[in-house]
Amino acid sequence: MFWVIMLVVSTQSKGQGFELWLDNDALYYPASTDRFYSSGLELTYFSKVSTTSSGLKQWSFALRHRIYNGLSNASPEVLDLDRPYVGYGWLSASRDRYNLDNQTIFRAKAALGWMGSGAGGAYVQNQFHALLENSGEAYGWDRQLQDMPIIQMEASHSWFAESNYIAIGADAGAALGSLITNAFVGGQIYTGLLHQPFSLRSNKVSFIQLHGTVKAVAVGYDATLQGSPFLEDPNALSVNQIAHGRVETGLFLESQWKGLHISTGFQWMSPEIKGLPGHRFGTIRVGYFF
Repeated sequence: MFWVIMLVVSTQSKGQGFELWLDNDALYYPASTDRFYSSGLELTYFSKVSTTSSGLKQWSFALRHRIYNGLSNASPEVLDLDRPYVGYGWLSASRDRYNLDNQTIFRAKAALGWMGSGAGGAYVQNQFHALLENSGEAYGWDRQLQDMPIIQMEASHSWFAESNYIAIGADAGAALGSLITNAFVGGQIYTGLLHQPFSLRSNKVSFIQLHGTVKAVAVGYDATLQGSPFLEDPNALSVNQIAHGRVETGLFLESQWKGLHISTGFQWMSPEIKGLPGHRFGTIRVGYFF
Protein backbone atom coordinates (compact mmCIF):
# COMPACT_ATOMS: atom_id res chain seq x y z
CA MET A 1 0.00 0.00 0.00
CA PHE A 2 1.22 3.52 -0.76
CA TRP A 3 0.51 6.55 1.45
CA VAL A 4 -0.44 9.61 -0.55
CA ILE A 5 -1.23 13.20 0.46
CA MET A 6 -3.81 14.90 -1.76
CA LEU A 7 -5.70 18.19 -1.87
CA VAL A 8 -9.10 18.06 -3.53
CA VAL A 9 -11.82 20.65 -3.98
CA SER A 10 -15.40 19.47 -4.30
CA THR A 11 -18.92 20.84 -3.99
CA GLN A 12 -21.04 19.74 -1.03
CA SER A 13 -24.14 20.45 -3.07
CA LYS A 14 -27.37 19.80 -1.15
CA GLY A 15 -29.23 21.78 -3.79
CA GLN A 16 -30.64 20.89 -7.21
CA GLY A 17 -28.51 21.96 -10.17
CA PHE A 18 -25.71 21.29 -12.64
CA GLU A 19 -21.93 21.70 -12.47
CA LEU A 20 -19.24 21.54 -15.19
CA TRP A 21 -15.69 20.90 -13.98
CA LEU A 22 -12.45 21.27 -16.00
CA ASP A 23 -8.86 20.50 -15.01
CA ASN A 24 -6.11 21.25 -17.53
CA ASP A 25 -2.41 21.98 -17.33
CA ALA A 26 -2.90 24.71 -19.96
CA LEU A 27 -4.86 26.63 -17.29
CA TYR A 28 -1.84 26.79 -14.97
CA TYR A 29 -0.31 30.27 -14.63
CA PRO A 30 2.37 31.48 -15.24
CA ALA A 31 3.93 28.43 -16.92
CA SER A 32 1.62 25.71 -18.24
CA THR A 33 2.86 22.16 -18.88
CA ASP A 34 1.66 19.24 -20.96
CA ARG A 35 2.78 16.31 -18.84
CA PHE A 36 1.29 13.49 -16.75
CA TYR A 37 -2.26 14.42 -15.63
CA SER A 38 -3.11 16.60 -18.61
CA SER A 39 -6.87 17.14 -18.62
CA GLY A 40 -10.13 16.24 -16.90
CA LEU A 41 -13.74 17.09 -17.69
CA GLU A 42 -16.88 16.24 -15.70
CA LEU A 43 -20.56 17.20 -15.96
CA THR A 44 -22.71 16.54 -12.88
CA TYR A 45 -26.44 16.79 -12.23
CA PHE A 46 -27.54 17.13 -8.59
CA SER A 47 -31.10 15.98 -7.90
CA LYS A 48 -33.71 17.64 -5.72
CA VAL A 49 -33.11 17.05 -2.01
CA SER A 50 -35.49 14.70 -0.20
CA THR A 51 -36.18 14.43 3.55
CA THR A 52 -35.71 11.18 5.49
CA SER A 53 -36.17 10.26 9.14
CA SER A 54 -32.44 10.78 9.80
CA GLY A 55 -31.85 13.94 7.71
CA LEU A 56 -31.57 14.74 4.01
CA LYS A 57 -30.80 12.63 0.94
CA GLN A 58 -29.57 13.62 -2.52
CA TRP A 59 -28.60 11.79 -5.72
CA SER A 60 -26.08 13.01 -8.30
CA PHE A 61 -25.13 11.65 -11.73
CA ALA A 62 -21.87 12.47 -13.50
CA LEU A 63 -20.12 11.98 -16.84
CA ARG A 64 -16.31 12.08 -16.44
CA HIS A 65 -13.41 12.03 -18.91
CA ARG A 66 -9.71 12.13 -17.95
CA ILE A 67 -6.42 12.05 -19.88
CA TYR A 68 -2.91 11.09 -18.74
CA ASN A 69 0.19 11.37 -20.95
CA GLY A 70 3.96 11.18 -20.66
CA LEU A 71 6.64 13.69 -19.70
CA SER A 72 6.68 15.17 -23.22
CA ASN A 73 4.31 14.55 -26.14
CA ALA A 74 6.05 17.01 -28.50
CA SER A 75 8.47 14.37 -29.85
CA PRO A 76 7.97 10.80 -31.15
CA GLU A 77 11.02 9.69 -29.12
CA VAL A 78 10.18 7.05 -26.48
CA LEU A 79 11.65 7.63 -23.00
CA ASP A 80 13.04 4.71 -20.96
CA LEU A 81 10.84 5.64 -17.98
CA ASP A 82 7.68 7.58 -18.62
CA ARG A 83 4.09 7.84 -17.46
CA PRO A 84 1.78 5.66 -19.58
CA TYR A 85 -0.58 7.36 -22.03
CA VAL A 86 -4.21 6.60 -21.26
CA GLY A 87 -7.67 8.11 -21.18
CA TYR A 88 -10.81 6.94 -19.47
CA GLY A 89 -14.47 7.88 -19.25
CA TRP A 90 -17.26 6.81 -16.92
CA LEU A 91 -20.84 7.38 -15.87
CA SER A 92 -21.35 7.46 -12.11
CA ALA A 93 -24.25 7.65 -9.68
CA SER A 94 -23.77 8.94 -6.11
CA ARG A 95 -26.09 9.02 -3.10
CA ASP A 96 -25.35 11.53 -0.32
CA ARG A 97 -27.01 11.23 3.08
CA TYR A 98 -26.83 14.29 5.38
CA ASN A 99 -27.35 13.79 9.13
CA LEU A 100 -28.15 17.27 10.40
CA ASP A 101 -28.00 16.33 14.10
CA ASN A 102 -24.50 14.84 13.92
CA GLN A 103 -23.31 17.09 11.04
CA THR A 104 -22.10 14.16 8.95
CA ILE A 105 -22.29 13.26 5.26
CA PHE A 106 -22.14 9.69 3.96
CA ARG A 107 -21.52 9.31 0.21
CA ALA A 108 -21.74 6.10 -1.83
CA LYS A 109 -20.79 6.02 -5.53
CA ALA A 110 -20.89 3.43 -8.30
CA ALA A 111 -19.36 3.96 -11.77
CA LEU A 112 -19.16 2.10 -15.08
CA GLY A 113 -16.90 3.13 -17.95
CA TRP A 114 -13.98 2.37 -20.25
CA MET A 115 -10.21 2.92 -20.15
CA GLY A 116 -7.96 2.84 -23.22
CA SER A 117 -8.21 3.81 -26.88
CA GLY A 118 -11.99 3.51 -26.78
CA ALA A 119 -12.09 6.49 -24.38
CA GLY A 120 -10.74 8.81 -27.11
CA GLY A 121 -7.83 10.33 -25.19
CA ALA A 122 -5.78 11.00 -28.34
CA TYR A 123 -8.68 12.74 -30.06
CA VAL A 124 -9.51 14.96 -27.07
CA GLN A 125 -5.90 16.02 -26.48
CA ASN A 126 -5.31 16.87 -30.14
CA GLN A 127 -8.53 18.90 -30.20
CA PHE A 128 -7.19 20.94 -27.27
CA HIS A 129 -3.88 21.36 -29.11
CA ALA A 130 -5.72 22.65 -32.19
CA LEU A 131 -7.15 25.45 -30.04
CA LEU A 132 -3.79 26.44 -28.53
CA GLU A 133 -1.18 28.55 -30.26
CA ASN A 134 2.11 26.78 -31.13
CA SER A 135 0.79 23.32 -30.17
CA GLY A 136 1.37 20.51 -32.65
CA GLU A 137 0.20 16.91 -32.75
CA ALA A 138 0.52 15.04 -29.46
CA TYR A 139 2.83 12.03 -29.92
CA GLY A 140 2.74 8.92 -27.78
CA TRP A 141 -0.85 7.78 -28.10
CA ASP A 142 0.21 4.87 -30.32
CA ARG A 143 1.62 3.21 -27.17
CA GLN A 144 -1.24 3.89 -24.75
CA LEU A 145 -2.41 1.31 -22.22
CA GLN A 146 -4.71 -1.46 -23.38
CA ASP A 147 -8.50 -1.19 -23.33
CA MET A 148 -10.47 -2.46 -20.37
CA PRO A 149 -13.85 -1.94 -18.70
CA ILE A 150 -14.13 0.15 -15.53
CA ILE A 151 -16.23 -1.10 -12.64
CA GLN A 152 -15.81 1.12 -9.61
CA MET A 153 -17.34 1.43 -6.13
CA GLU A 154 -16.53 4.23 -3.67
CA ALA A 155 -17.75 5.29 -0.23
CA SER A 156 -16.80 8.14 2.12
CA HIS A 157 -17.90 9.68 5.41
CA SER A 158 -17.39 13.33 6.43
CA TRP A 159 -17.79 15.10 9.80
CA PHE A 160 -18.11 18.90 10.06
CA ALA A 161 -17.93 21.65 12.66
CA GLU A 162 -18.90 25.14 11.47
CA SER A 163 -19.23 28.75 12.62
CA ASN A 164 -20.07 31.99 10.81
CA TYR A 165 -16.76 32.33 8.94
CA ILE A 166 -15.05 28.94 9.07
CA ALA A 167 -16.01 25.28 8.66
CA ILE A 168 -13.69 22.35 9.33
CA GLY A 169 -14.27 18.74 8.37
CA ALA A 170 -12.68 15.31 8.60
CA ASP A 171 -13.07 12.59 5.94
CA ALA A 172 -12.52 8.85 5.58
CA GLY A 173 -13.33 6.56 2.69
CA ALA A 174 -12.31 3.83 0.28
CA ALA A 175 -12.54 2.84 -3.39
CA LEU A 176 -12.60 -0.64 -4.91
CA GLY A 177 -12.59 -1.41 -8.61
CA SER A 178 -10.70 -2.17 -11.79
CA LEU A 179 -9.51 1.47 -12.15
CA ILE A 180 -8.28 2.19 -8.63
CA THR A 181 -8.33 0.57 -5.20
CA ASN A 182 -7.49 2.75 -2.22
CA ALA A 183 -8.45 3.96 1.25
CA PHE A 184 -8.08 7.47 2.67
CA VAL A 185 -8.38 9.79 5.65
CA GLY A 186 -8.19 13.57 5.46
CA GLY A 187 -9.73 16.92 6.24
CA GLN A 188 -11.45 19.94 4.71
CA ILE A 189 -11.58 23.64 5.49
CA TYR A 190 -13.85 26.45 4.30
CA THR A 191 -13.25 30.08 5.20
CA GLY A 192 -14.78 33.37 4.07
CA LEU A 193 -18.36 34.55 3.66
CA LEU A 194 -19.47 30.93 3.71
CA HIS A 195 -21.86 28.61 2.07
CA GLN A 196 -21.58 26.22 5.01
CA PRO A 197 -21.57 22.48 4.32
CA PHE A 198 -25.00 22.06 5.98
CA SER A 199 -26.75 25.07 4.43
CA LEU A 200 -29.25 24.41 1.64
CA ARG A 201 -28.11 25.74 -1.72
CA SER A 202 -30.43 27.56 -4.14
CA ASN A 203 -30.54 30.59 -6.43
CA LYS A 204 -31.07 32.69 -3.28
CA VAL A 205 -27.70 31.71 -1.79
CA SER A 206 -24.62 33.96 -2.27
CA PHE A 207 -21.11 33.44 -0.84
CA ILE A 208 -17.38 33.79 -1.46
CA GLN A 209 -14.95 31.40 0.20
CA LEU A 210 -11.66 29.52 0.12
CA HIS A 211 -12.01 25.75 0.24
CA GLY A 212 -9.36 23.08 0.48
CA THR A 213 -9.08 19.40 1.35
CA VAL A 214 -6.07 17.31 2.37
CA LYS A 215 -6.17 13.51 2.19
CA ALA A 216 -3.78 10.71 3.11
CA VAL A 217 -4.50 7.81 0.74
CA ALA A 218 -3.28 4.22 0.79
CA VAL A 219 -3.27 3.13 -2.87
CA GLY A 220 -3.49 -0.57 -3.55
CA TYR A 221 -3.79 -0.39 -7.36
CA ASP A 222 -3.92 2.34 -10.03
CA ALA A 223 -4.70 1.12 -13.55
CA THR A 224 -3.67 4.46 -15.14
CA LEU A 225 -0.10 3.56 -14.10
CA GLN A 226 -0.09 -0.24 -13.85
CA GLY A 227 -2.47 -1.08 -16.68
CA SER A 228 -5.43 -3.44 -16.56
CA PRO A 229 -5.36 -5.90 -13.65
CA PHE A 230 -6.63 -8.53 -16.13
CA LEU A 231 -3.99 -8.16 -18.90
CA GLU A 232 -0.22 -8.11 -19.44
CA ASP A 233 0.57 -4.66 -20.88
CA PRO A 234 4.10 -3.81 -22.15
CA ASN A 235 3.48 -0.08 -21.61
CA ALA A 236 2.41 -0.42 -17.97
CA LEU A 237 4.68 0.41 -15.03
CA SER A 238 5.75 -2.07 -12.37
CA VAL A 239 4.95 -1.50 -8.72
CA ASN A 240 8.66 -0.82 -8.07
CA GLN A 241 8.65 2.17 -10.44
CA ILE A 242 5.84 4.00 -8.65
CA ALA A 243 6.70 6.51 -5.91
CA HIS A 244 5.43 5.33 -2.54
CA GLY A 245 4.16 8.81 -1.61
CA ARG A 246 2.59 11.77 -3.34
CA VAL A 247 1.83 15.30 -2.16
CA GLU A 248 -0.94 17.35 -3.76
CA THR A 249 -1.73 20.91 -2.70
CA GLY A 250 -3.84 23.69 -4.15
CA LEU A 251 -5.41 27.08 -3.71
CA PHE A 252 -9.03 27.65 -4.79
CA LEU A 253 -11.59 30.43 -4.67
CA GLU A 254 -15.33 29.62 -4.80
CA SER A 255 -18.22 32.04 -5.20
CA GLN A 256 -21.93 31.99 -5.93
CA TRP A 257 -24.42 34.74 -6.82
CA LYS A 258 -28.10 34.09 -7.58
CA GLY A 259 -27.49 30.42 -8.25
CA LEU A 260 -24.41 30.84 -10.48
CA HIS A 261 -21.49 28.99 -8.91
CA ILE A 262 -17.85 29.60 -10.00
CA SER A 263 -14.70 28.01 -8.59
CA THR A 264 -11.14 28.46 -9.85
CA GLY A 265 -7.67 27.60 -8.59
CA PHE A 266 -4.35 25.83 -9.01
CA GLN A 267 -3.05 22.42 -7.93
CA TRP A 268 0.47 21.11 -7.41
CA MET A 269 1.37 17.42 -7.14
CA SER A 270 4.67 15.78 -6.27
CA PRO A 271 5.92 12.87 -8.44
CA GLU A 272 3.89 9.67 -8.55
CA ILE A 273 6.69 7.91 -10.49
CA LYS A 274 10.26 7.65 -9.20
CA GLY A 275 12.72 9.93 -11.01
CA LEU A 276 10.12 12.11 -12.76
CA PRO A 277 8.99 15.66 -11.87
CA GLY A 278 5.65 16.55 -10.34
CA HIS A 279 2.39 17.89 -11.75
CA ARG A 280 0.73 21.30 -11.86
CA PHE A 281 -2.56 22.34 -13.42
CA GLY A 282 -5.45 24.75 -13.14
CA THR A 283 -9.07 24.02 -12.23
CA ILE A 284 -12.34 25.72 -13.20
CA ARG A 285 -15.87 24.78 -12.04
CA VAL A 286 -19.05 26.47 -13.24
CA GLY A 287 -22.49 25.48 -11.99
CA TYR A 288 -26.05 26.66 -11.54
CA PHE A 289 -28.34 25.74 -8.64
CA PHE A 290 -32.11 26.25 -8.78
